[in-house]
Amino acid sequence: CALPNQPFTPGLRRRHAFRAARVSGGDLECCLGPWAESRPGLARPTRGRHIGGGRGSGGGTGGHMLRELEKNAVRKGLVLQGENWENITRDDIYRQRVLGTKTGAEDFITCDDKRRLGLAGMIVYILFVVATMNFTWRRLDITVSYKVNSAIEDRVRSAVYLEDQMEKTWSDIIVVEDMQKWLLQAFPNILSPVVQGNNIPIGDVRFTLRRIQQVANTDPETGVGMRFSLKAPYKWKSQAGIQAHSGSTDLDNTTAFGAYRSWGTNRGKQPSIGIVWCSVDDKACAGGELLDTLKFSHKLNFADVISTCKDWCQDLSVDSKPCRCFDVSPERKCSFFWSPDETLTVPAPYVNMECDSSPKVPAMTENKIGYYTFWPSMGFWRFTQDNGWLHTPGFVSMLRLWTQQDLIELAGDEVPPTQADVLKRQIQDWFDGGFTSVGMASLVVDFIVHNPNYQVYTWVQLVFEKSAAGILRPDLRVDSLKITNDRISDEAQDVWSDLNAWDVMYGVLLILYVLSEMFEFGTRGVQYFNHPWNWFTMFTILLHTMTVISRWVYVGHQSFSMDLYNHKNAPWRSSPETFQDQFDAHQTFDLACAVTMPCMCVKLVQYLNDIFPRVGVLMNTIYRAGTPIVFLMFIFTDLFLAFVTWSHLMFGKHVEDFSSFAKACVTNIELSFGNVDTIETLNEQYPYSGGVFFVSHVLLFYFIIVNFGKAVVVSSYEDATELYAKAQEAEEQRRKASESPGQDFMTRTMDSVKLWFDDVLTAKFGNSRENRLTRAKRYEPNPLEVALYAIYFFFYLLMTFYMLRVGWKHDLATTIHETLQDQTFSVPDANLGAVRHGKTFKDVQSREDVALWLSQALPKALYNSSDGTFAGSANPLHLYQSALPDVYPQLVLNNWNIILGQSPVRISTRYFKMSPAGTSRAIGGFIQTSTQLIETDVAGPSEIGEKGTGFDPALVEATAIDEIVDPSARQAVQRNCEYKFAYGADNVDTANGFSCMLSVDYNQTMHILKDLTSNNFVSNQSATLAVDFVVYNGFATMFVYTGILFQFQPSGAVTKSIVDYPIQMDLYGGPNWYRILLEVLVILLTHYFFGVCVKGIVDTIMEHLRHDRASDPEPYSNLQRPYVVLRSIVLHMTTDLFNLLDLTSCLFMAVTMILWYEVVFSTLQQEFFFTERPYDGSSACYVEWCGDDEVIMAFYTQGWRTRIFARVCACNTLLIFLRILKYLQVYPHIRIIFRALRRGIGDVMWFLILLLVVLLALTCAGHQWFGVRIQSFHTLGEGFLACFSMALSVYDHSELRAVGGFGYFIFSMTALGVLRFVMMNMFFGIMDLNYREEHAKLEEGEKVLAMPSSANSAPPEGGMLKRAMTYGQNLWQRSRGKVDAGPEMLPVEDLGAARLSAMNSPSSRQPGSEVSETSGVSPAAGSLVLVGKGGASPTRMHGDSDDNHQETAVISESVVKKNTNFLYLPPEMKTWAVDTATEAYGLIEQFHGRRFNGQHNKHELDRILEEAESAIKHRRTAKREEAEQTYKNLNNVELRTLKEIHQDQESLAWYIMKREAELKKLEAMQKLKQQKHDSLVQAARSIHEDEDEAPSANVEDQAPPPEGQAS
Repeated sequence: CALPNQPFTPGLRRRHAFRAARVSGGDLECCLGPWAESRPGLARPTRGRHIGGGRGSGGGTGGHMLRELEKNAVRKGLVLQGENWENITRDDIYRQRVLGTKTGAEDFITCDDKRRLGLAGMIVYILFVVATMNFTWRRLDITVSYKVNSAIEDRVRSAVYLEDQMEKTWSDIIVVEDMQKWLLQAFPNILSPVVQGNNIPIGDVRFTLRRIQQVANTDPETGVGMRFSLKAPYKWKSQAGIQAHSGSTDLDNTTAFGAYRSWGTNRGKQPSIGIVWCSVDDKACAGGELLDTLKFSHKLNFADVISTCKDWCQDLSVDSKPCRCFDVSPERKCSFFWSPDETLTVPAPYVNMECDSSPKVPAMTENKIGYYTFWPSMGFWRFTQDNGWLHTPGFVSMLRLWTQQDLIELAGDEVPPTQADVLKRQIQDWFDGGFTSVGMASLVVDFIVHNPNYQVYTWVQLVFEKSAAGILRPDLRVDSLKITNDRISDEAQDVWSDLNAWDVMYGVLLILYVLSEMFEFGTRGVQYFNHPWNWFTMFTILLHTMTVISRWVYVGHQSFSMDLYNHKNAPWRSSPETFQDQFDAHQTFDLACAVTMPCMCVKLVQYLNDIFPRVGVLMNTIYRAGTPIVFLMFIFTDLFLAFVTWSHLMFGKHVEDFSSFAKACVTNIELSFGNVDTIETLNEQYPYSGGVFFVSHVLLFYFIIVNFGKAVVVSSYEDATELYAKAQEAEEQRRKASESPGQDFMTRTMDSVKLWFDDVLTAKFGNSRENRLTRAKRYEPNPLEVALYAIYFFFYLLMTFYMLRVGWKHDLATTIHETLQDQTFSVPDANLGAVRHGKTFKDVQSREDVALWLSQALPKALYNSSDGTFAGSANPLHLYQSALPDVYPQLVLNNWNIILGQSPVRISTRYFKMSPAGTSRAIGGFIQTSTQLIETDVAGPSEIGEKGTGFDPALVEATAIDEIVDPSARQAVQRNCEYKFAYGADNVDTANGFSCMLSVDYNQTMHILKDLTSNNFVSNQSATLAVDFVVYNGFATMFVYTGILFQFQPSGAVTKSIVDYPIQMDLYGGPNWYRILLEVLVILLTHYFFGVCVKGIVDTIMEHLRHDRASDPEPYSNLQRPYVVLRSIVLHMTTDLFNLLDLTSCLFMAVTMILWYEVVFSTLQQEFFFTERPYDGSSACYVEWCGDDEVIMAFYTQGWRTRIFARVCACNTLLIFLRILKYLQVYPHIRIIFRALRRGIGDVMWFLILLLVVLLALTCAGHQWFGVRIQSFHTLGEGFLACFSMALSVYDHSELRAVGGFGYFIFSMTALGVLRFVMMNMFFGIMDLNYREEHAKLEEGEKVLAMPSSANSAPPEGGMLKRAMTYGQNLWQRSRGKVDAGPEMLPVEDLGAARLSAMNSPSSRQPGSEVSETSGVSPAAGSLVLVGKGGASPTRMHGDSDDNHQETAVISESVVKKNTNFLYLPPEMKTWAVDTATEAYGLIEQFHGRRFNGQHNKHELDRILEEAESAIKHRRTAKREEAEQTYKNLNNVELRTLKEIHQDQESLAWYIMKREAELKKLEAMQKLKQQKHDSLVQAARSIHEDEDEAPSANVEDQAPPPEGQAS
């Protein structure tokens, strides 16, 4: 405790017992002043937060507040004198009666003795947070995991299967049959190397099947059949089914079932190609269904007969009944049978069978002499307890994966099957054997995928759960784990093996953190637990302990890593089981980190609260609003559950988002956040009740509950602000008594340094901030400046519009984008046995798709997007007109856009540098030591940016032809490309890729593209591929550089984009001359406003110097002078931020014009032109360019310059608009808004800091919980934007809801309560309080002006426009010195202070002039004038009481044709326009005549007006219905017919092209055979000729030359 104006001493409490009365066991110390010595009867204050206002009645009034001993002493009439209790004397009683019973408690100085955190501690804690982030995120690799996961997820979700010749994907799986087709057709393509990219499957694929028990459909009590038992005699034992992750076997049907044929590729030992066969002699197949027979000739070898029959039986399946047995009779006849499951027996009776094993054997007939019986080795499914997915029970089957190289070696001399065929055949046999029969409840397919580029192992889990209703719900789960090569060893790693400096710092700081809390607990004892922050601190320490322990546990559980080490060079057939164990340990560490990091960020709020008082105000607001918000959340929860139940019961049957109670909860949460995507589906199914639900939900939650929370927070902020003001007064008293307990060593040091600077540098500049602020002038409007800025603003906007021409650029870019994106290509799929047509640019997802798009869609865009004719004649743009009669063709897009050059298109590609995997990256059986992988540096592989030119880190690139691994690709690139400047190069001297130019000739281009794409030009080594060209549109006089980019990420994903840079070349020619005048005026006005800014700065500096010189004539020191000038400039900029805005805008304007003239005076702008003859390699070069690739490069560079200019210009335009606010602040209501912002800027800044901390905590939680699956949280930056979007209710929750689960519910509710109900409403509370205070000042000033004594100075009456006119007139008069500034120009804060002067002194304001209102001269009554737009003579219609007369009818084609635009309309449109105008003309004429006749009758005029309105509305309705009917007819009939015709044309064109290709192939074969025939004839003739006679011809001479060498 401390006394005012006295230093603190430890013995003070003992010497001054009543001056320092300490609350026993509490947190507060209350002290009295020295005058308390005269009041010995004072009692101690109550325990707790007793801060003032209490009264006593004598010595015994405070007895109940003391300890028991003190209570007894007081009851005895004793009072504490010094250290002894003495009796109260009569004088003491009389003194109390004279001085009163006041205890003086309200004069106590509140001293909060709880621990306060200092600035030094906060800096150390921030370092602790950073060290924790490094310790956790370096081991999680969330961003890398997301990149790999997203690549695999996209591949799985986009894999296609066919149903009734329709392409379907993962999202279309709804029944078991869909799952079977997906596993047979799409799943093998995912695992095969054709489409897998950089992600390689390793190990085996595990299938975990759960089958549910089925019981009789009877009443469980009586055993009598249910009502529909005849239709459904059996049912599931439980309607809930079996969850795939459930470990219970209560509902599982554990009976072995089924039978399937075993393939040699799925055997553990002695693998082979095809089915494993068993055989027996003198027996024949029996008890089965005959599928087929084959009869062979006796001349055929018996072994060949058996081999042929084996192959036939292997592929034979009729109605999902595969061949399970065949016998060969002595007559060489093979009979193929399907044996039902019930006829299969164990192999005991056939001891002489020839095969390793066959758990199931078909029934056979004995004593068939001469017969040979063969059947495939067959197995069946057995139930296991804990070998399934997530160690669950079930029927587990393993599917072995093979590389194509292994299959080639295994096949030997036979033709090897593909990987997809091997997988498909075994899966098909499983399905034929009843694997997915009626009792299936769930099926999980999981396997491991390895990405060697990132050293990431991914666990892919395909979960299919079947409900009792028959619907199948697929779920895709992808989990990744990074295991670096140095972490793969034969023994478990210790926790110290991968530590770095940050980890050591984390450990040291964690120990210090724990020791400091232990010291605080030892010092304070049980009082340590009185503060909630201390409880939170203990919780964070517990989380840190869990984080370290979970990491230690994970390091000790690395069975999968040990398996990798043991099988680096040996075949590996591991299942996902070992990976699952290691991943579970890592998941525990991930969960601990996900909770620790947000809590550490929240802990940072305590430091801000203790160090910065204004943050304490905001935290106090949260504390005060906490209780109402909690009860509000109770109300919210109750109403929320009501709406959830309502929506689930009413809409759940037909709307997926409400089909379960959990989904209804999630959907209602999203509605509370403002996400209304579900409403569209709801309105389709329930148009009325759905609308009622939506409106009710919005009104109750979005308008009432949310705004009620806003009111609570606003009120709490007001209370916290008042309490802060009182606390500031107590703090001032405490500072007089002692040093602030919240100051630590660093704070005191910083205060000392600040005092030293103030003493040394500001001695000549005044001693208070108030003195400096009084010398800051308020803005006074200058009419000339206002007028010039209005001109400047208008000219600037006009100049920028003409500079950029955004509308034209958008149209050109759009037409090019649509042309490129709409071209189709076809994808052959051997697994589907079909060709998938109609794929576009948006469907490109793999390297193979890129190659197909390049070879099929790109030529269509270049050569087929324009018709050969234009307006019935040949399109002149297809030829280079100035070169005629020499013919130089040109490529044209969409009839109007010319592609420049004779080699107009450039293909640029860059390759990763590859290197052998070696022993460090090899995985036995899947990645050999010689396998070529992407070469990476220490930081990892290069991530490729969106523009295809940025690589993070730098790309380890193949820069030479010899570094291309594929020999065929190497030769193709060498034939067609050159390593030189390519897409993204800085200049023509920078070689950065392989550049391939395409010719304007179609045949040459197709030859190049075919050569490239057929020779693996796009392969796993590809890093980027770009196609760019330059387009010219003569009508818009504009060029467009266009680039199509494909980025092949190391994760396996393929990203694509189209960039365009519209460029205008003729900037000042023709009608653009006025732009020069605009630029000159804008530059001059910019100089003027820059001069005004400089003059304001100089005036401020001179005023400060004069003021200081007048107060102290002593000259400045060398250190003070520059500091005073600098602080004057800063003061000038900060006291009125519009000064800073003006200066920044002028500087931005200068930068904008510099960038503009850099574009204007560039070499391309000055030197480029169309030559008489195009450059074809033999003609003269351009001025600066000797090839089409150099021209493309020049336009690329110019496009970047133009884009940079446009971005800077856009930023400058924003500043130009903001500067308008400076001239609006002369209005009081505008000014109070600015002052409210300035008044609350401190709280707003601290609010933003507090919001930043809260968002950082939510970002850390979302990043670690959802970052590996969701793009919006895969990086901290993306996560921060996502959380901020949640605060603004603009976040799309669909992706988060799909993968979040229960964590999504917790995360969303937390974000809703903290961000929506508290943080956002706190901002409104800050603005509301400050605005109301400023508005109160304005009202007080208006009352002053409205007083009778200042009647002459009252504001002008009338509307806003009239007030503005009066203000402008007075402003002009003041600028001429005629009117002095009156009270209306006083700042808002000066109005209250000027009340006395405004009442006692007459106003100096001149009375304003009255604005007279005059009525204009209206046209003559009864006349209507119609004026034609094209200069047609007006037509006047006169009304007469007896007759309506029209002088002339002017609405006809002869009059309207004077308008030039009318001449270009089609005839039918001209007729329609004239008829419509004539109809409108007649209606107007009719009512005009009636109006003229009844113009003297007001009621008649009103009636005529109503009839005219009704007639016009009726005609408008009729026209609208007619238009809608026409539109519907167009959509339903015409467009549909046109679409059918278009499809027929496409089919016919495709058929013709196919037939033409076949015809060319047959012609080539005919020619070749004819040549061979002629050669044979010639050779035969030469045999019969005389030996000494020379042959007339040589066969080799008649053979055609090799392709490509005919020359």
